[in-house]
Amino acid sequence: MLVRDMRSGHFFWMHNVVLDDYGAALGAYGLAVYMVLCRFADNATQTAFPGIATIASRVACSERQVQRMLKKLEEIGLIGIRTVNTKTGAYAHNEYVLQRVGDGDSQTPYGDYESKDGDCEAHDQDSLTKDMLSDETVLWLKVLAELRPQMTRSTFETWLSNSTLTAIDGDNATIECHNAYAAEWCATRLLSAISRTMNAITGRLLTLTFVGDGETFQQTQF
Repeated sequence: MLVRDMRSGHFFWMHNVVLDDYGAALGAYGLAVYMVLCRFADNATQTAFPGIATIASRVACSERQVQRMLKKLEEIGLIGIRTVNTKTGAYAHNEYVLQRVGDGDSQTPYGDYESKDGDCEAHDQDSLTKDMLSDETVLWLKVLAELRPQMTRSTFETWLSNSTLTAIDGDNATIECHNAYAAEWCATRLLSAISRTMNAITGRLLTLTFVGDGETFQQTQF
């Protein structure tokens, strides 16, 4: 018998209080949706932005059910929901902020939230809701959210966590990495996953160029 190895790093964590104190109120779907958010959450900011369809596919339920569970999680106080807009002011996606629970800590909502037709918008002046992100940034955030569960945490954080999509010119996309080695690694070892994910999200067949420390690495396959 082989017991699980907690040293591997291939895991995410959820506070005991969520199951012990909120489990009955959330039910199986609510807990499952919360676990998906934990899986996608950034370690430092505890924010996650998987799409409704992505959550539904992980949980094996309808998108409507996911929306209901997200609303319940927010009402209970386990998550905050904020809207991220593009630079032009158009809706881009929702971000989910995992709230502090347990250990005698009170809930610490991220900004003041108002519900309207089931959509929740943050009004914290320092939040991304008020920051108008470029279309390239919004697209790359979506790509990273899809790429994160496709690889180990160490791989993602080493090669992709500090990358940015700097430009899309026609069918050519330029991605800037934190150094030349990372750019070369992405252009070779991770190219298949990055290209497949970007093409699926944009609905286009893009040619990728990776840049780092002034060196350029062109897509060499597909």
